[in-house]
Amino acid sequence: MAALEKLSKNGLIDLFYGDETHICSEGYVPYGWQFPDAKVAILVEKGHKLNCFGLISRTNEFHWATTEQNIDSCFVKEFLNNLSFNIKKETAAADRVFSFR
Repeated sequence: MAALEKLSKNGLIDLFYGDETHICSEGYVPYGWQFPDAKVAILVEKGHKLNCFGLISRTNEFHWATTEQNIDSCFVKEFLNNLSFNIKKETAAADRVFSFR
């Protein structure tokens, strides 16, 4: 990572960090606070879930895509393929920057 950070800091590559998350209409609250006599309820609607995959840089450049399907390798491959049309700098395989063990 240090090698990639250095290349990014020198403006040689655009470095992004990726993650995925989801939003769903099914409520989840593992704990809560309420007054002793208050009744608290969270209504839920099962069945709708939206998955999001995104890449963000240290300069807050953000690329994302959503789906109601699972985020799998095919989804990520298609996402990266579409993103590749917007790449302005040269790219190289990560294993050429540092070795994986």
